[in-house]
Amino acid sequence: MIETVLGKISRVKFGHVGYQDCMFGLELTFAWPGAGIGCGALPGVFWDPNKIKHHKNAKWTETDRDKCFIKHMRYVSNLLHEAKVDDVYKLKGIPVEIKIENNTFKDFRILKEVI
Repeated sequence: MIETVLGKISRVKFGHVGYQDCMFGLELTFAWPGAGIGCGALPGVFWDPNKIKHHKNAKWTETDRDKCFIKHMRYVSNLLHEAKVDDVYKLKGIPVEIKIENNTFKDFRILKEVI
């Protein structure tokens, strides 16, 4: 069962994120009334090329990594546009709708209609 809750972006980080800070991109944390600690999301981040070198046995290529970085930057650009802000750090406090399934974060959207 998917539960939808209203909340806000409570933390924004752009840079080294994810597992042992070996990924690069945007990390968002969400909070909503009664949530306790909330949840986080790493939408489209990928291994940082300065921290994780490609290995010939990897299931991804440098071209895959490049495509992921391009896709992520377009995602961030669209997110800023939807939130009507010009800086990722201004996303903090933006109202969102969060989808949770079996206590697992699934997705979110900016509540454009209240901005």
